[in-house]
Amino acid sequence: MKKLISYTLTALLATIVISFAGPDKDAIEAKEKAAWQSFKDKKADDFKKVVDKDIRCVYADGVSNLEKE
Repeated sequence: MKKLISYTLTALLATIVISFAGPDKDAIEAKEKAAWQSFKDKKADDFKKVVDKDIRCVYADGVSNLEKE
């Protein structure tokens, strides 16, 4: 029983540490704003730098990938 509690506590603490080590919210927002701005300005090369190559966008008229965007 003590082993189970110690394993559970260790897993909980590891999860907490990993969640604090995640990416910064401001950095994520900055990348998202850069992607939208390059999309609005129709700068395909800048947009491809910020967006993943395997992106899938879902719209009312269907699904598109990076090439269609």
